[in-house]
Amino acid sequence: MFNENGTVYIVREYVEGITLYDYVRNRGNILTETEAMQFLKPVMEALEAIHKAGYYHGDFTSREVILTNTNQIKLLGFSEDHKFGINDIKMPAVVILHPVGAPEQYHSRAKIGPWTDVFCVCALLYGLLSGKQIPCIEDRLLGKDVTKFEELRIKVRPNTSAAIMKGLALRAEDRIQSIKELMEYLYEGKKGKLR
Repeated sequence: MFNENGTVYIVREYVEGITLYDYVRNRGNILTETEAMQFLKPVMEALEAIHKAGYYHGDFTSREVILTNTNQIKLLGFSEDHKFGINDIKMPAVVILHPVGAPEQYHSRAKIGPWTDVFCVCALLYGLLSGKQIPCIEDRLLGKDVTKFEELRIKVRPNTSAAIMKGLALRAEDRIQSIKELMEYLYEGKKGKLR
């Protein structure tokens, strides 16, 4: 990002490939648990790295995850203004472009942090595994719950289902707090009180 000629320019890497959105659409709008986990592991590893540096992504969907022509998986859309501090309470730095951003992104004095990206990952995982979008925040605040995988008759490991539902909690403090912890539940079989 730089200033020149009285304007601001943003230079980003040009990535050739297919978005996860298009890949899933071409496969009937749903992935198996194994496929979804393979796609999102590099995304979660990238998020964990940026969280360690004090940044968050805050607003990504399957359109920002790219499978490159060389079979790498990349997450696009990072911004320098997505920085947080341990005790930061500030206006959200992102504009929500889809109806399933984390609830704290809709409030002017909410704390933003790794738990915000946990929500985004879990919303994306839910969509990949179910073929459905979680209800928008307004509907959830009015009492509409996220339909559980079991009710949808979608085969997902119980620990995966519980971790995703915990990651989609409306209150940030009720959520899994870090991508590292989320990955422990999803990939390492960590057990614990998730419900």
